[in-house]
Amino acid sequence: MEQNNELPKTTEEPAVKSEETLQTAEAETNAVLPPPAAPEDPKPEAAETGTKEQEVKEAASAVPSAQSEAPAEISKSSEVDQAVKTEETKAATGEVPGGQGHKESEEDVEFKKVVSHMPDEVKPRFVALKYITDKRKELADKLEEEIRELERQFDLDCVPLDKKREELINGKRDPMAEELEKAGEFDMQHPEAEVPADIDIEELKKSKGVPGFWKTALRNSEALIKFITDEDAKVLDHLTDIRKENLEGKNYRLVFKFAPNEFFTNEELVKTIIVPEGETFCQETQGTEIEWKEGKNVTKKTIKKKQKNKKTKATREVTKTVDIDSFFNYFKSRKAPPKDQDEMEDMDEDDEAMKEINAFEDDTHITEEIEDEIIPNAIYYYFGIMEDSSDESSQESGDDGSDSDHKGSQGKSKKKKSTDESEPSSKKECKQQ
Repeated sequence: MEQNNELPKTTEEPAVKSEETLQTAEAETNAVLPPPAAPEDPKPEAAETGTKEQEVKEAASAVPSAQSEAPAEISKSSEVDQAVKTEETKAATGEVPGGQGHKESEEDVEFKKVVSHMPDEVKPRFVALKYITDKRKELADKLEEEIRELERQFDLDCVPLDKKREELINGKRDPMAEELEKAGEFDMQHPEAEVPADIDIEELKKSKGVPGFWKTALRNSEALIKFITDEDAKVLDHLTDIRKENLEGKNYRLVFKFAPNEFFTNEELVKTIIVPEGETFCQETQGTEIEWKEGKNVTKKTIKKKQKNKKTKATREVTKTVDIDSFFNYFKSRKAPPKDQDEMEDMDEDDEAMKEINAFEDDTHITEEIEDEIIPNAIYYYFGIMEDSSDESSQESGDDGSDSDHKGSQGKSKKKKSTDESEPSSKKECKQQ
């Protein structure tokens, strides 16, 4: 009976515990056990779900290594999908490799038109091939940019050398010892050689420097002589220097420095070559406006014509000024011709527009010859010992019509490059399209 009396005490004792005792017990329990992940749903399945999600994430992170060992079709599918998305983005923005804002070429537009007609199961192959082509184009653009930077550095390194040349030519100083280290190599005379007739030895003896240096160099270029008239030569006697200066982007300019003369007041004449961002070729040139002195403009001539009055039959003499061929027309500002070939074909040879196109092409040839040949090789052109850079002879054929000479570049005489081996040969950026 005593046991029965004690049992109620054991079961009822917690009920009479104070509220403070209960809070203390609950705090001790919370200290031992972590709080449930989801208090509103404290089921044990929540912990299991979190564990499974972690396992899924770990499995997903291991997929790339598994794909590398999987068949090619698995990775190829994702690459093609990515390529398709890339091309769709380009189609929407009108951009192509080479920088933001570059518009699609005509080839890109035509390519998309054609591929759009391909079956769906075949189309991804060509989209992927286009993706690869675009990547190659990006590499090519990067290469061109690196070459351009090297050329810029080359031009900067040449500045002090060109300054020394200008001083020697214009008699501002005498040759320095380091410049005469190889003087002994020029003591032996060669009977088969002679000084060109257009070099005035007596004038050289009584003058400092090399009078008429640049005029002689320019006139000894077969590519340039056709643009230089006898009147031009009189002006070029005062030409003291030609140099190239790089500007922002692909732009640059050729600077022609003149001594004071009776023809114009300009100290320098400048031809600026403009290649807009995203373009490969010159789209515009800007030239100095020449301030000709009265009656000294070699780009124009005055002609007198007799006019007869139809009514009175009386005649009168009319004076008219007309444009004439001259090297100094090179300094006029010009625009590149239209890219639409059909538009050009519709032009008559005598149209002013066609004449302007021909003039732009002539300017391009002059620019390239001076930049690539005359400036780096001026001394060789002065003596007339530089091969013509514009002369490309055709293949020689035998009596049976077959080629008799297969040497070189398919029988063509190659352009003789600068004897300065350090002169870079890069793609030209100011050529007619």
